[in-house]
Amino acid sequence: MQRKKVKISKKFVTGLLGGIAAGLFIAGAQAAPITTPVGLNSGEQYRLVFVTSTTTNALSSDINYYNNFVNDLANLNPVLASLGTTWTAIASTETVNARANTATHPVANGAGAPIYLLDGSTKIADSNADLWSGTLDAPIDLYEDGTSPISAFLTVWTGTIQTGLSFPDRRLGETAIAYAGRTDQTGGGWIRNSVNALGQEHSLYAISGILTVTAIPEPGILAVFCVGLTGLIVVRRKRAA
Repeated sequence: MQRKKVKISKKFVTGLLGGIAAGLFIAGAQAAPITTPVGLNSGEQYRLVFVTSTTTNALSSDINYYNNFVNDLANLNPVLASLGTTWTAIASTETVNARANTATHPVANGAGAPIYLLDGSTKIADSNADLWSGTLDAPIDLYEDGTSPISAFLTVWTGTIQTGLSFPDRRLGETAIAYAGRTDQTGGGWIRNSVNALGQEHSLYAISGILTVTAIPEPGILAVFCVGLTGLIVVRRKRAA
C-alpha cells in the first residue's frame, strides 16, 4: 500500500514558528511564582517565603489574625494554593514568638530546611539556625506572585528581634507600638529596623510549611507544539480583528 505524502506548506510552518514565539511570549507575560527551587533533587525538602503585596495594621494581639492574613493571601494565587501547605506569619504577639509560630526554633524544630524566595533560585537561609543568626543570605523582597515591589523597600510588621524571639511592649497588638523590619535589609534590620504605631498599614512576611521536591517530567515536543498552536490561533485572531 502506497503511503500518501502529506504536504506541509511553507506558510503553515512559518505561521507555526511565529505562533510558538507568540505563545511563549504570552506565557512569559503571565508572571507566576516559581515554587520548586533549581538545583534541588527529588525528595529534598525546602520552604518558601514572601512579603505580602497587601498591608494590614498591627492592632490585633491574636497571632491567628496575622497567620490567616498571609495564608488567605497566598491561597488566592492558584500556584501557591496547589502546594497544599499552610503559610504562617513571621511575627510575634504577647503569647507566641515568631520562631515558635513558624516552627523554625533551632532546638525544638531541629535544622529545618533551606528557605527560598519565589523566583526559583534565591536562598535566604540554609536552616532554622541560619534564619535566626542575625543575617540573611538575601533580603525577603518578592511578593506572593514572585514579582518585586515598585518601591525601594517595604516596611514589614514583625514584633520580633533578630533571634526570632519577642520583646515586651514591642510585640504586635500589645501596646501602641511594635517592631517592624525592612525588605531591603539582610542584617538585623530585616526583622527589626524601626518602631511603628500599631495603626499604620504595613506588609507581613509569610513562610510556608516544609515542602518536598517531587519528580517533574520535562515538557515534550507535544507541549511545545501546543504552545505554538495556541500562539498561532491568538495571532490569527488578532489579524482577523
